[in-house]
Amino acid sequence: MPLPLPKVRAFITLMRPHQYSKNLFIFAPAFFGFGQYDLGAVALDLLVAFCGFCLIASGIYAINDCLDAKLDALHPSKASRPVASGAISPLLAYIFGIALILLGGGHI
Repeated sequence: MPLPLPKVRAFITLMRPHQYSKNLFIFAPAFFGFGQYDLGAVALDLLVAFCGFCLIASGIYAINDCLDAKLDALHPSKASRPVASGAISPLLAYIFGIALILLGGGHI
């Protein structure tokens, strides 16, 4: 049985993909290496590392939301986060976070 769409949205929100732009800095050494790198040769490695960093960051966000759920529930702008609002249970968010960290760690 597939997950209902609201649950899928809650997991995506928990991952905070809008924060992934910070991980673009992983590409900086290749661009500022002044010809020391063959960009074509390292492009796939950089892309895989970027994805790994994104997964690890999402896992950390999920675990952080578990740790802060009670305080977030009292905060006006954070109360709608998936764990604080009850859309995702803390246990499920922990498991999801750990899985993301392990999955991302296998890529870097």
